[in-house]
Amino acid sequence: MRGQFRFKDGYTYRMPAVFRNYPFKRDVRVVYDDCRMICVEQRTEEEALAQYIPEDFEIAAPVVNWSYTNCRGVDFMMGGEYRIMQASAPVRYCGGKESIDGCYPLVIFENNAVPVLGGREEDGMPKVVCDISLDRHFENHWFAALSSDCETIMRMNFRQEAEMAPSAVEAYNKGAKMAAFGNRCLPSVDRAGCDYQDYILYPQEIAAERIFTGRGSVEVIAPAEWYIQPYFSQTLYALSGLPNLGFENALRIEGRLRLYVSESRPL
Repeated sequence: MRGQFRFKDGYTYRMPAVFRNYPFKRDVRVVYDDCRMICVEQRTEEEALAQYIPEDFEIAAPVVNWSYTNCRGVDFMMGGEYRIMQASAPVRYCGGKESIDGCYPLVIFENNAVPVLGGREEDGMPKVVCDISLDRHFENHWFAALSSDCETIMRMNFRQEAEMAPSAVEAYNKGAKMAAFGNRCLPSVDRAGCDYQDYILYPQEIAAERIFTGRGSVEVIAPAEWYIQPYFSQTLYALSGLPNLGFENALRIEGRLRLYVSESRPL
């Protein structure tokens, strides 16, 4: 007897596709109801950063934007939680008829496979799984760390100094919606290269309730030998090899995060 599964019109599919298929909905927005973020900019050299930015994008500023997020009240996880550490660069998409400002994620570390798989398959986000600590603090010093196989691979520090006035938070929120660009590619199986590749526009927005200024830094800890971290070594060598010209514009944010899933589209 031959199999009876077939794809249906009007349905959307997730792996494993024979089980996970749903009627497609247009108006979908994902809400993270309770988030704590730490953000810091690392100034670097434009030529070094350009090695990791596809040619369809222009670098808006030679910086790496680091952001740690402790995500709680995640609606698609039924109020569950997970944590994120993202490295991205401010860019402008100029590969087609449109010109769009946004950020190009270089890598997104997450400590839960559910959002990793969805973000990679659907939106081409460069997500990988590792252990990520809670954002802890002693007095005004906030800190978090990433690890894999019991080896620390990254640390973030933030020394809080002052809280922004409500009017400043309101002004920040007016420009908080931004475009993230995914790079979705399907590797070839029987030859080098990719069988399929496109860019995905994925709008998202921070709704800050409280913002604190301060001084922040990120330390990327590359392994002494590649085989100590075989899955992460290339990424860690690349990030740690970017010239560090200083950290600036460090913030700690408490608020909500919205992902405009229904507005995402191929470019």
